[in-house]
Amino acid sequence: MKFFNKKYISLFTSLLLMTTLAQGKEFISSAKGYNGDIKVKVDIVNNEVKNISILEEKESDFTKDGMNSIIADIIETQSVKVDNVAGATSTSVGLKRAVDRAIKESKAKLTPKEKKVIVYNDVTTDVVIIGGGGAGLSAAIAAKDKGSNVILVEKAAILGGNTNYATGGLNAAETSIQKNKGIKDSVEIFIDDTMKGGKNTNNKTLVEKMANSSAEIVDWLIEKGADLTDLGRMGGQSV
Repeated sequence: MKFFNKKYISLFTSLLLMTTLAQGKEFISSAKGYNGDIKVKVDIVNNEVKNISILEEKESDFTKDGMNSIIADIIETQSVKVDNVAGATSTSVGLKRAVDRAIKESKAKLTPKEKKVIVYNDVTTDVVIIGGGGAGLSAAIAAKDKGSNVILVEKAAILGGNTNYATGGLNAAETSIQKNKGIKDSVEIFIDDTMKGGKNTNNKTLVEKMANSSAEIVDWLIEKGADLTDLGRMGGQSV
């Protein structure tokens, strides 16, 4: 053992590291997301990220598709310098930071790749809807139900828009759910609450249309599979 000097130990360590990376190894790390730590497992073989698995996270459900999109981009480009997902910035940053820490721990030397350019062909349709929030998705479904061919365009990597932040809730009056639970409400109360909330600057004709249609819309959403059974009284609501 006396013959092993620092030079040979360093060479042995380097060879061992190269062998480990060639065979592949899992590296686990974590970083803070929006609701807590995001823990990931990164599989690296021959200085290349082969797979990324999320072991633990407490992020909102609507960010799941966004995280999968980021993982796919990192694997494709072999780099954590990929775009964040609009509407889930903190989650995106936390996920990328966790993956970056795992890569640094592995001491792998990744070779960045260009992301494939998608070429789109011109298409023709009956209806184009811009924005995949609650309103856009509802409009798309309604148009499709009427027999139209629909294209919905959304700039973000995830659907839902502002409705995600409302946790899927909406205001309505005289609904079947309220009636089943013995809750007395009226369209007039809904109109008054809405006008007060807008300091009476609202377009009352549109408010009346919304309030009078609200129960019908709730039934339509339930028919499409939405679970709207959880009732609550939030700010600005009399009932």
